[in-house]
Amino acid sequence: MSRLAALVLCLVGLAGCRGGAAPPQPASPPADAGADAGGYATGTVDAFRASLFLAADPERFVAAVRAAGDAVELPVVSRAGRGEEIVAFVAVQDCSAGEDGLCDVVVDFELRDSSGELKAKQTDVGLWRDPPEPAPGAMLFGEAALTLTIAADARPGTWKLTARVTDRAAADTVTLRAALQVE
Repeated sequence: MSRLAALVLCLVGLAGCRGGAAPPQPASPPADAGADAGGYATGTVDAFRASLFLAADPERFVAAVRAAGDAVELPVVSRAGRGEEIVAFVAVQDCSAGEDGLCDVVVDFELRDSSGELKAKQTDVGLWRDPPEPAPGAMLFGEAALTLTIAADARPGTWKLTARVTDRAAADTVTLRAALQVE
């Protein structure tokens, strides 16, 4: 992989964090929402739902999640300057328990620059290996987050982060794509 982007798996103090009963939403809906939404993406397969959030300030993001009540606005970003760090958080809802009573959710991350060149990849990252939330629809933030460092000489344009979130117990996979405008 080139030095244009560093992909680092990190724990950010959100491990095992359960959001409020209502799913958090981005602070403002991205103007380019859709398959390649800026800063936020969500998808559902059967009952399993996953969401991807891009944050420039992970501490502020974590504080917003922890303060979640019936509704919360999460600070997401869709733009980053060269040399900045962006943290990708993944949350799941309604994962299925396996025979051991635990959910087994993993995520594969892939980052491509504005030309489509693969810049970074992480596979089979453990996201949630705990019992499912007893309240249906409750958002469970994963045990890990992904930090993206955009190098000073990174190619400008729209970069795409793909997160394939798999509920192994249910054999369901949700593919999420978030766009990040690198300036």
